[in-house]
Amino acid sequence: LSKGMNWIGNKYDEIFNTVPGSSTMDNGKVTAGMPQDTADDLTTYMDFVKGEEGFSATPYKLPGEKHNTIGYGHYGTDVQDDLNLTKRQANNILRNDIEIRLDEIQEAIPEFETLPMEVRKNLLGSWFRGSLGGSPKTIKLINEGKFDQAAKEFLNNDEYRTTKLKGVKKRMRATANALRKLK
Repeated sequence: LSKGMNWIGNKYDEIFNTVPGSSTMDNGKVTAGMPQDTADDLTTYMDFVKGEEGFSATPYKLPGEKHNTIGYGHYGTDVQDDLNLTKRQANNILRNDIEIRLDEIQEAIPEFETLPMEVRKNLLGSWFRGSLGGSPKTIKLINEGKFDQAAKEFLNNDEYRTTKLKGVKKRMRATANALRKLK
């Protein structure tokens, strides 16, 4: 493991060191151990988040953030300054992060799996960032099937209005636009 990786502990050893023949390969494609539709969805989600987040082998901290980010948007107290990830390690962390967030979003939005993939990708991406989970009114409106109102509510928050990060605004608008397409 790279310098600094001992912070992970046993829980993450498996995530960082998944080997060929297990769930995630070096290219990030999900393969064995799950139904093909689930594997395809997870690969789609991973590709989407990778495109939105980009890759950083070393930790960085955005203005106003408390903790570091590394890999494909992995954020938290476990990201120490001296880490250096391979893409394989970052893929495995991303897969784990998405699986955790999928459980959370499916609990918050019970009909999540019935939505079109374009909508699910954007909702998951916003949940991944923390924007959607921080907007209970938006979630309530989604669950009521009031998608246009949910889109408006999602963009009616301080993060969208005050951020200077153009990428955050772009991602939030994409989620709102995906919601507006639902009827």
